[in-house]
Amino acid sequence: MTTRPVLLWPQALLYGATGVLKLVKTPQQLHDDLGFHWAGRFPAWSVRAIASAELAAAAVLTGHAVTGRGPARLATGGLALLQVGALTVNLAEGDRRPLPLNLGALALALASVRDGA
Repeated sequence: MTTRPVLLWPQALLYGATGVLKLVKTPQQLHDDLGFHWAGRFPAWSVRAIASAELAAAAVLTGHAVTGRGPARLATGGLALLQVGALTVNLAEGDRRPLPLNLGALALALASVRDGA
């Protein structure tokens, strides 16, 4: 069974876009300009590592959506773990604004893992 592309494209777009933002903006710019409040507290290398993971997963999901091949289950499992981390950080910081997006992204990633790849 392969993961349905309808589950993969939104994740590829979301994580591709946020990954690029995290690479081209400094953590302070992410904090000040985009409201990524957590980014101001993290070292630049960790923000870049998160961006790299997001971009790698977006590339795998795009490839899988187009060809039907590739480790989409591994990529969506990794994205689910990233969202658990994001939820944890946002709750610890007291920032409730991104929680609906985090929960939605987590649900989509878990649905993709369950759907199979």
